Amino acid sequence: MSRKEKKLRQTRGHNRRHGGGKRCRGAGNRGGRGRAGCGKRAAQNKLKYLKNPELGRPGKHGFTSIEQREGKKPVIINVEQLDKLAVKLGKTEMNLTEMGYDKLLGSGRVTQKLTVHIPVFSESAKAKIEAAGGKIVSE
Repeated sequence: MSRKEKKLRQTRGHNRRHGGGKRCRGAGNRGGRGRAGCGKRAAQNKLKYLKNPELGRPGKHGFTSIEQREGKKPVIINVEQLDKLAVKLGKTEMNLTEMGYDKLLGSGRVTQKLTVHIPVFSESAKAKIEAAGGKIVSE
Protein backbone atom coordinates (compact mmCIF):
# COMPACT_ATOMS: atom_id res chain seq x y z
CA MET A 1 0.00 0.00 0.00
CA SER A 2 1.39 3.40 -0.96
CA ARG A 3 1.95 6.24 1.51
CA LYS A 4 -0.80 8.31 -0.14
CA GLU A 5 -3.36 5.53 0.35
CA LYS A 6 -2.37 5.18 4.02
CA LYS A 7 -2.87 8.89 4.60
CA LEU A 8 -6.28 8.78 2.91
CA ARG A 9 -7.35 5.85 5.07
CA GLN A 10 -6.44 7.82 8.19
CA THR A 11 -8.87 10.60 7.29
CA ARG A 12 -11.79 8.22 6.66
CA GLY A 13 -14.08 6.64 9.21
CA HIS A 14 -15.33 7.43 12.71
CA ASN A 15 -11.98 7.44 14.53
CA ARG A 16 -10.66 10.67 13.05
CA ARG A 17 -10.89 12.93 16.12
CA HIS A 18 -7.56 14.71 16.55
CA GLY A 19 -6.09 12.23 19.02
CA GLY A 20 -8.69 12.30 21.77
CA GLY A 21 -11.78 10.48 20.59
CA LYS A 22 -13.91 11.01 23.68
CA ARG A 23 -12.97 14.67 24.12
CA CYS A 24 -13.92 15.82 20.62
CA ARG A 25 -17.13 13.87 20.22
CA GLY A 26 -20.24 16.06 20.57
CA ALA A 27 -21.57 19.51 19.87
CA GLY A 28 -20.32 20.72 23.27
CA ASN A 29 -16.87 20.72 21.78
CA ARG A 30 -18.00 23.36 19.31
CA GLY A 31 -19.15 25.64 22.13
CA GLY A 32 -22.28 27.02 20.47
CA ARG A 33 -23.74 28.14 17.19
CA GLY A 34 -22.46 31.03 15.11
CA ARG A 35 -20.48 33.64 17.04
CA ALA A 36 -21.86 32.56 20.41
CA GLY A 37 -19.44 32.01 23.25
CA CYS A 38 -16.33 33.30 21.55
CA GLY A 39 -15.22 34.71 24.91
CA LYS A 40 -11.74 36.07 25.52
CA ARG A 41 -9.92 34.45 22.65
CA ALA A 42 -12.21 35.57 19.85
CA ALA A 43 -13.27 38.92 21.31
CA GLN A 44 -11.27 40.70 18.62
CA ASN A 45 -13.43 39.00 15.98
CA LYS A 46 -16.58 40.23 17.69
CA LEU A 47 -15.25 43.78 17.56
CA LYS A 48 -14.49 43.37 13.88
CA TYR A 49 -18.12 42.47 13.19
CA LEU A 50 -19.57 45.15 15.44
CA LYS A 51 -17.47 47.99 14.01
CA ASN A 52 -17.86 47.16 10.32
CA PRO A 53 -21.46 47.65 9.09
CA GLU A 54 -20.74 45.74 5.85
CA LEU A 55 -20.13 42.53 7.80
CA GLY A 56 -23.46 42.89 9.55
CA ARG A 57 -24.20 42.48 13.21
CA PRO A 58 -25.01 39.41 15.25
CA GLY A 59 -28.63 38.36 15.71
CA LYS A 60 -31.84 39.02 13.83
CA HIS A 61 -33.10 42.56 13.26
CA GLY A 62 -36.27 44.05 11.82
CA PHE A 63 -38.78 42.20 9.73
CA THR A 64 -39.32 41.27 6.10
CA SER A 65 -42.58 42.25 4.47
CA ILE A 66 -44.61 39.72 2.51
CA GLU A 67 -43.87 41.53 -0.77
CA GLN A 68 -40.13 41.19 -0.20
CA ARG A 69 -40.40 37.57 0.89
CA GLU A 70 -42.50 36.46 -2.06
CA GLY A 71 -40.87 38.83 -4.54
CA LYS A 72 -44.13 40.54 -5.48
CA LYS A 73 -43.29 44.20 -4.95
CA PRO A 74 -45.54 46.22 -7.29
CA VAL A 75 -43.89 47.92 -10.26
CA ILE A 76 -45.13 51.52 -10.29
CA ILE A 77 -45.04 54.35 -12.81
CA ASN A 78 -45.83 58.00 -12.23
CA VAL A 79 -47.99 60.18 -14.48
CA GLU A 80 -45.01 62.29 -15.53
CA GLN A 81 -42.99 59.21 -16.55
CA LEU A 82 -46.03 57.96 -18.44
CA ASP A 83 -46.31 61.29 -20.29
CA LYS A 84 -42.63 61.14 -21.33
CA LEU A 85 -43.04 57.51 -22.40
CA ALA A 86 -46.06 58.41 -24.55
CA VAL A 87 -44.06 61.15 -26.30
CA LYS A 88 -41.14 58.78 -26.84
CA LEU A 89 -43.29 55.97 -28.27
CA GLY A 90 -45.69 58.31 -30.09
CA LYS A 91 -48.81 56.65 -28.62
CA THR A 92 -51.89 58.04 -26.95
CA GLU A 93 -53.37 54.69 -25.89
CA MET A 94 -51.22 52.50 -23.64
CA ASN A 95 -51.75 49.17 -21.88
CA LEU A 96 -49.47 49.38 -18.85
CA THR A 97 -50.06 45.80 -17.69
CA GLU A 98 -48.64 44.49 -20.96
CA MET A 99 -45.66 46.80 -20.46
CA GLY A 100 -44.98 45.26 -17.03
CA TYR A 101 -46.39 47.93 -14.69
CA ASP A 102 -48.75 47.16 -11.82
CA LYS A 103 -49.77 50.57 -10.50
CA LEU A 104 -50.14 54.17 -11.74
CA LEU A 105 -49.37 57.01 -9.33
CA GLY A 106 -50.06 60.73 -9.72
CA SER A 107 -46.73 62.51 -9.36
CA GLY A 108 -46.01 65.07 -12.08
CA ARG A 109 -47.95 66.71 -14.94
CA VAL A 110 -49.82 65.38 -17.95
CA THR A 111 -49.48 67.40 -21.14
CA GLN A 112 -51.48 65.27 -23.58
CA LYS A 113 -54.70 63.32 -23.88
CA LEU A 114 -53.98 59.70 -22.90
CA THR A 115 -56.03 56.52 -22.66
CA VAL A 116 -54.44 54.20 -20.10
CA HIS A 117 -55.31 50.56 -19.35
CA ILE A 118 -54.27 49.59 -15.81
CA PRO A 119 -56.08 47.80 -12.95
CA VAL A 120 -54.65 49.79 -9.99
CA PHE A 121 -54.25 53.58 -9.92
CA SER A 122 -54.38 56.44 -7.44
CA GLU A 123 -57.13 59.05 -7.31
CA SER A 124 -54.66 61.86 -8.06
CA ALA A 125 -53.46 60.03 -11.21
CA LYS A 126 -57.04 59.60 -12.38
CA ALA A 127 -57.82 63.28 -11.74
CA LYS A 128 -54.75 64.50 -13.64
CA ILE A 129 -55.35 62.29 -16.67
CA GLU A 130 -59.03 63.24 -16.85
CA ALA A 131 -58.14 66.94 -16.45
CA ALA A 132 -55.94 66.63 -19.55
CA GLY A 133 -58.87 65.10 -21.49
CA GLY A 134 -57.83 61.44 -21.22
CA LYS A 135 -59.28 58.45 -19.43
CA ILE A 136 -58.23 55.41 -17.37
CA VAL A 137 -59.68 52.01 -18.20
CA SER A 138 -59.45 49.65 -15.23
CA GLU A 139 -59.37 46.00 -16.21
